[in-house]
Amino acid sequence: MEVRTYDGTAEELSRFVISVWRDAYVGKMAFPLWTPEYLAWQLDLAAPEAREHLLGAWCEGELAGVLLGWSFPYRQGEQRHPAILSSWLSVRPEFRGRGVVKALKIEQDSRMRARGDGLIFAYRYFGSEHSLSKGPTREQLDSGGWESRRSGFWVRILSTVRASRWYLNRWQRRLTIVGAPFTRSPRAARDRDGIRPWEPRDVGASVSVLEARRRLASSIAWDEKSLSKHCSGFGRCLVAEVDGVVRGLVTWHVLQFVGATEEPVAIFDIIATEGLPDATQRALLDAALHEIKSQGAVLALKLRTGDVRALAMIRTGFIPWFSDSFETVHSVSGTLSPMLDHPHHVLWR
Repeated sequence: MEVRTYDGTAEELSRFVISVWRDAYVGKMAFPLWTPEYLAWQLDLAAPEAREHLLGAWCEGELAGVLLGWSFPYRQGEQRHPAILSSWLSVRPEFRGRGVVKALKIEQDSRMRARGDGLIFAYRYFGSEHSLSKGPTREQLDSGGWESRRSGFWVRILSTVRASRWYLNRWQRRLTIVGAPFTRSPRAARDRDGIRPWEPRDVGASVSVLEARRRLASSIAWDEKSLSKHCSGFGRCLVAEVDGVVRGLVTWHVLQFVGATEEPVAIFDIIATEGLPDATQRALLDAALHEIKSQGAVLALKLRTGDVRALAMIRTGFIPWFSDSFETVHSVSGTLSPMLDHPHHVLWR
């Protein structure tokens, strides 16, 4: 077996990952369809240096599996750590049980160790008996280098009928229908709210908004380059101004998800509204949901990490859904300061 940097195209990577996930999960549990456009945007495939943590394992000359990492700096108090978000693990069924996953993770740790005191974030889904994901072991958690917590989503239904048909789980279908009378249609932005699409000229003010989020104990350390890429291309972003200055922003993207049917689902990545009056906070979320609904999405999701005010989410129709994943982080140096039980900001992938 050979593990090396994945050097294929976005189209080839998308086909490989989707084919593995379709084979494993169609009709069993929901999963996204990661398009070439999405992967090129999220993983910055056009930049050679961004491929350092895109790993492939080859067996007998064939691509057996991939493990992909998105690289970013992570702030914890006054400290900054190199970090990656590890996801999109995909191993062809005929190569499972042959040490592919172990080899990929050993190489991933090795490459992070070469960068210094690095952090690796990941999610382990346990919401379905069919999930191939496994949570961290007791040995890992007792080592002092790992942390794990149960996590779930804020969920906002945007199309009751289509969402209920999309869910594979009958109880989720029923809850969606029962909650329909209490879910109002989101409202478009009004001129008086100071809400508009993000523009490149907003990047400096947007970074300042994110740096001023005092409620967060730790977070992605966005800079102008990374936030500009995040807010353009595949991603969408709205900002809200107060007295002509950007004081809040929300970002999201929409992907097709396979469930009982295939439907567009929105993922909120950033909701930074603490610097806005309460009414504008609600208006900004409403405006984003209105645009998401116009994109055809049946529901919107936001990972629950304590980075947004619960009341603001509930007022705009979000409900806290069941915890169905382990959010994990481990340090390749072997020592880790606890962070996941405090409000923090990371992406879900």
